[in-house]
Amino acid sequence: PEAEKQADVQTFCFKVVDLLEKLAVSTNASFRLSALMLLMLTLNYSYALFQAMLGIFFSAKSAVLIEDVPFTVEDIRNDKTPPQNIHNLYNQVGINCFIAAAIYVVVGAVSLCQVRLNKRQEYMVT
Repeated sequence: PEAEKQADVQTFCFKVVDLLEKLAVSTNASFRLSALMLLMLTLNYSYALFQAMLGIFFSAKSAVLIEDVPFTVEDIRNDKTPPQNIHNLYNQVGINCFIAAAIYVVVGAVSLCQVRLNKRQEYMVT
């Protein structure tokens, strides 16, 4: 089911990009680039929000996400305080999600700066 959801989101993104390309056929290249960059910014920040939410749920040790925690049988057998090792793995995965969200935000901020820089250059006379 998760793979089907990802495929549906990917299909939706491709349809939106195709629609933007059809819309921008009669306009100049900078508009197409700006429209594509705005689409990417929207997706970028939605992915950042998704990663941040996952980080919160992993930090809260949600039982639904146990399949995504990378532990082995030996981790459980060799643990002196049984839930502590699993809790540490939950925390590590949560931290990784927060790091991914931060990277998405930084890349989005750089993209936003590029979009604004491109818009300024449109109005400059050379």
